[in-house]
This record gives sequence, structure tokens and C-alpha cells, in this order.
Amino acid sequence: MINEMAMDTLWVLLATMLVFFMNLGFAALESGFARSKNTVNILSKNFVVFAVSGLGFLLLGWGLMFGGDNPVIGTQGLWILGKIDETVYTLSANVPFWSKVIFQMVFCGTAATIVSGAVAERIKYISFIVFSFALTLVIYPIVGHWIWGGGFLSSMGFLDFAGSTMSMSNPQDVAHIFITTNISAVAGVLTSTVVSWLLLGKPDLGMTINGCLAGLVGITAGCAYVSVLSSLIIGAIAGAIVVFAVLMFDKLKLDDPVGATSVHLANGIFGTICVGLFAQEGVTSISGTNGLFFGGGFSLLGVQLWGILVVAAFIFPVSVLVWIVIKKTFGLRVSLEEEITGLDVGEHGNSAYPEFQSRRPDYIAIISDGVEAE
Repeated sequence: MINEMAMDTLWVLLATMLVFFMNLGFAALESGFARSKNTVNILSKNFVVFAVSGLGFLLLGWGLMFGGDNPVIGTQGLWILGKIDETVYTLSANVPFWSKVIFQMVFCGTAATIVSGAVAERIKYISFIVFSFALTLVIYPIVGHWIWGGGFLSSMGFLDFAGSTMSMSNPQDVAHIFITTNISAVAGVLTSTVVSWLLLGKPDLGMTINGCLAGLVGITAGCAYVSVLSSLIIGAIAGAIVVFAVLMFDKLKLDDPVGATSVHLANGIFGTICVGLFAQEGVTSISGTNGLFFGGGFSLLGVQLWGILVVAAFIFPVSVLVWIVIKKTFGLRVSLEEEITGLDVGEHGNSAYPEFQSRRPDYIAIISDGVEAE
């Protein structure tokens, strides 16, 4: 028993480090997509967001997510910095308490990191920090409680593997999750490259990278519930979806410098639906339900669709409310001068690439040209 717990703990902590490492990937992705004059800002946001989210999750987020079996929100053991009664928490993995906390914390931080890309090059630094704190203190934990903390969606049979811990005592399950996740990403890379090549005339690197992410997002909910073949199909479709979504949002003039909405919103919805379509009983020890394509009827698919609607109905208005409050207090968008000069200088007073400064258009020059053109 001791050896099994030790192995499970090592596995959970290793998985924690891998999830935490995603932050480096997002930092590289976002700074690569954005202009060089905003690199410091993007790297700074991706660095500070884990400190902010870690604090928010520690102060209240964990308790709201796992504190008791209330169907809507955690109500017990909200404060975990004092004396802890582990019996009130619904997450029952065979690992020490703080291993569970740090594992869930890095997932919470990753959710906040995604926002950084969607608002890159535009938003005030302080506004991003405040929203990240609100997201990880309250918004993410409440939804997390519904799905992974014993809330009403999980009791209805809603399935989303993300955020769960997986015991090393069943290595076949772990291996299955590894391969389905990887194969979906592989398929996403290939289809996004091909589709962007056909539509744009060139194999766009940005589309290829986002295709990889789309494959990962598309399979995350169902990686423990679908077969390897299904993961290949899911990833292939996700890779195509992200290309069309990017082009659609561009045509609608919705500003998203890194394609975060196309990757995480479009394919997050798609991946959740795929559980209801492709779930297959017995592919792992925790997969006990068949989706529509494997004789399970519409039951699971209906639950998955209901979960999407419920989560959207909560997150959208609450997030809008938080952004409105932030706008009224701190303001949201940087000034036009800061945007032209770059957030590195305007928000942080330094630059990642100072040798580019002499060749960058001057704010006054651009404004003057605009006046003369009129």
C-alpha cells in the first residue's frame, strides 16, 4: 500500500510539472504570434499569472471546487491554510492532500494563461491580473465543482477527463491516455497544415501549431473514454476546425492575435461533444459508457450538450460582469500611443529587442500622417 501510494504520488507530481510546463509553451506561442514590441508584456503576463492564480486557488478556489457535495458550489473546508479536515473534500485520489491541491492548481492556472493570448497586445497589465485572480478565485472553481468536484453535472454522468488524477496502479490506462492524446495532436497538425495550404496557398506555420493545440484540446475531455482510432478522427477534425474558425473570426473582425478562441472555444466545445459520440465502454477501466457511434444512443450526448450550455450560461455573463467592473475601475485597453509604441515600453519600461527600436514607426509620425491624409 505504501509503495502504491508513493508511485501514485510521484506520478501526480510528474503530471503536475508537465501541466505547469504548458505555461512555457503558451509564453513561446504567444510571443511568437505577437509583434516583438510586446514580447516583454506577454512573457510577464505568462509568468505572473501562475502566481496570481496560485494565490486565488489557494485562498478560496480549492474549497469552492472540492469542499463538500453540494451540487452547485463547495461549501465546506473553504479555508485550507489553517487546520485541514480532509474528509470534507470530494477528490479522493490515493495521494497526499497537498499533491491533490498543487495538481488542481496548475490546471486552474493554465485556464487563466489561455486568456493572455486572447487579449495579447491590447489589454492593460493590471486588468489582466485582476481578471486572472477573479477567474481562479471563483469562476473556474465553481465550474470545476460541477464537473470534477461532485457537482450536479458529474452526478448526471457528464464526462470530461481534464483535471482528473489517474492512478499509476493501472499503467494500461495511463498508456492509453498518453497515446490517444498524442495521436489526436498528430492528426491535428497534419489536417491543419493541409487545410491551410489548400485555403491560403501556403502551409501556414501558425495554423500548423494551432492545429496541434486543437488536436490536444479536442481530445482532452475524452482521452480516457475513446479508442485510439477515434482519437485519430477527433484530432483530424479538430485540426480542420481551427483553420476555419480562425478565418471566420478574422472575417468577423474579432481580435484574437494568437487564435486562442479558435483553439480553445471552438475545439473545447467540439471535444466535449465528441465524448458523447465516440465514448467506448472498456477502452480503460474508468470508461463505462458508450457514445452514440457505439450503440449508446443519445443519452451521453445529451448530457454533454447540456453541460456545454450550462457552463456557457454561467461563464459568459459572469466574465462580462467582471470585465465591466474592471473597465470602470482600472480601464481595459491601453492607449493608442502605447499600442503603437509597444506594451513593453508603455507597460514595463523595457524592451526584449532594443535593437529594433530605431526602425520602429514613431507614434507622432503615424498620427501626423493620418492628419495629413485627411
